[in-house]
Amino acid sequence: MNILITLRAVRQETIFPYAQDYLKFLEILIDAKKAHASSLFAFSLMPDYCQMVIECVHEKQSVEFMSCLTKNYEDHLFVSYARQTVWKRGCGKTILRNSKELLDAVKKVEFAPVLAGLADFSAQYPYGSAYHRGCRTHVLEKVI
Repeated sequence: MNILITLRAVRQETIFPYAQDYLKFLEILIDAKKAHASSLFAFSLMPDYCQMVIECVHEKQSVEFMSCLTKNYEDHLFVSYARQTVWKRGCGKTILRNSKELLDAVKKVEFAPVLAGLADFSAQYPYGSAYHRGCRTHVLEKVI
């Protein structure tokens, strides 16, 4: 089952105070993918929200994936900045029913930095899967 996940910040606060926090979240994302998701097709880490398109065998895996991400990143923020709850309660989770919905979700996630004015092209935004795919970094092991 393919799922689009959206995690939002409370009161539209900044989720990632500094560049190193984006990088820490990417580390946590890699670990969560290895432990709880079959595939990570796309991701985009925006200042006040993040989105991912993942594949899971069953819905319970997606819950474990999101729990792993949110808890581990909140632990990082607390240790680094004595900052608590950053995530808005409840997250957006959309089950993608076919390959067209999957492709549309990947495009939406990867184009988000362009729509937000953070980059001219998706591949220029260093906190998104398009950038890492283009640079052939280790972040994505399996992409469309």
